[in-house]
Amino acid sequence: MASVFLESIRDFMITRRYAKRTIDTYQYWIKFTFYTMLKNIRRN
Repeated sequence: MASVFLESIRDFMITRRYAKRTIDTYQYWIKFTFYTMLKNIRRN
C-alpha cells in the first residue's frame, strides 16, 4: 500500500498531465531519497 504522501504526488502529477513513466521515476527517487536519509540517520 502506497503512502498518502506518494498518492498525493501521483494525483498532482496526473492532473498536470505528466507521463506515467515520469511519475513512476519521480516516485522511485522520492522513495530512494527517504530510504537513504533514514539509513544514514540510523547509522549515526
